Parts: sequence; C-alpha cells; structure tokens
Amino acid sequence: MSCWQLINIIRGLSILISLLLGLSASPLFISSQWLLLSLLTGLNMLTSGITGFCMCQYIVCKLGFKNTNC
Repeated sequence: MSCWQLINIIRGLSILISLLLGLSASPLFISSQWLLLSLLTGLNMLTSGITGFCMCQYIVCKLGFKNTNC
C-alpha cells in the first residue's frame, strides 16, 4: 500500500466517522461537535493542495510507508 492510498483511507474514514457521530439523523449520533473533525479534514485537504505539504503524509511516511512522493 502506498502513502497516498493510506492517506486517502484515513481522510475518508475521518469524514465518515465524524458524519456518523455528528449528524442528528444518524443512529450513532453523539454530539454535533464531531462535525469539526470533517471541517479540520477539509481544511487539511485544502492547505495540502495549495502548499503541497500534508502533515498526514509526513506522519505516514515516517511510519515506513514509502512512495515516490515521500
């Protein structure tokens, strides 16, 4: 598995989990503050697209997942 595949899995799961726990229509609703995780994930995706630096990519590459971009 490459860096980018793992990063996309992490991003997707964080958005899905925050929506499951943050939307009042969800059967797993806990608090609407979980929606902040979606906001932070989106901001991270935006800033990594603009600057080319992604903290998640940095951490994943330090854990040993290699890619040509790491």
